[in-house]
Amino acid sequence: MSYKHKTLEATVVNNVCQITKLYSTYSYFHSQDFAFSGEYHDTWELVYVYSGSVIIETPEYKFTLNKNQAFLHSPNERHKIRSNNVCCSLFIFSFDCLCDNIDLIAHKPLKISPAISNYLIVAIEEGLTYLSGKNNIPEKNQPVKFGGGQVLKNMLELSLISLIRLNSFSDTNSAQKKRVTSNNKIVDIVIDYFKKNIQNKILLDDLATISGYSVSHLSAIFQKEIGISMKAYFNRMRIDTAKELLSKQSMSIQQISDYLNFDSVQYFSLRFKKETGLTPSQYANYFKSQTSYHDV
Repeated sequence: MSYKHKTLEATVVNNVCQITKLYSTYSYFHSQDFAFSGEYHDTWELVYVYSGSVIIETPEYKFTLNKNQAFLHSPNERHKIRSNNVCCSLFIFSFDCLCDNIDLIAHKPLKISPAISNYLIVAIEEGLTYLSGKNNIPEKNQPVKFGGGQVLKNMLELSLISLIRLNSFSDTNSAQKKRVTSNNKIVDIVIDYFKKNIQNKILLDDLATISGYSVSHLSAIFQKEIGISMKAYFNRMRIDTAKELLSKQSMSIQQISDYLNFDSVQYFSLRFKKETGLTPSQYANYFKSQTSYHDV
């Protein structure tokens, strides 16, 4: 048998958004009384409100950012931030970037899709290890995963591209718009069901009945749009709720475990540590000792 050599036509990829340097990734949980007096630096800074609400101020403007909104500060922009009378969880990234269109998403509140949220969660998880010990990022006693820096860089680039598409450019392809709208509707149905049943055991068959879609279709679309399974997303929501309840210091760990319908307080503690790196008691004690903010 003879094999023929085949020449393939190459396509050169145009890098429309390239992060050239990484400085910091922070994951903060702030009390309702937190207020940061302000700073400025030579880098871009992306602020993502994972939960709660904050107020961002510069000499030129003031904006309120709520859960699942973001804000991009340009280099050397003087800015400060404070909690909007509620506890809040923030992801903050600082970097240098080559992108002709990045100004389109600077200096204004930005919508965050579930997919972008997941990109930023992955970026935080990689960044807290990859940049450990630099620029006041807490030391982590664990090795950097293979390709950690590249994953962090790629997730941030993907987030910026997606933010520009979502907040600046309109998609002229009506068929694609219809498909994206349909998928977003399915994702919204699933997340809304999870929110309403955060204290219950979720039943995917019930979700299928409510939505009118099969479990397999729901699972496939959710995995495609969010990047993780429905079960993993629901577990993350339960842990986020537990973090908020622990920060309020009004319920015991056992009460929170029962409230969120975990099988046992031991299993709750195991899931909590897997998601946050801390046990519930460590998290609660850490919050008590730092009334302004802490890293988790």
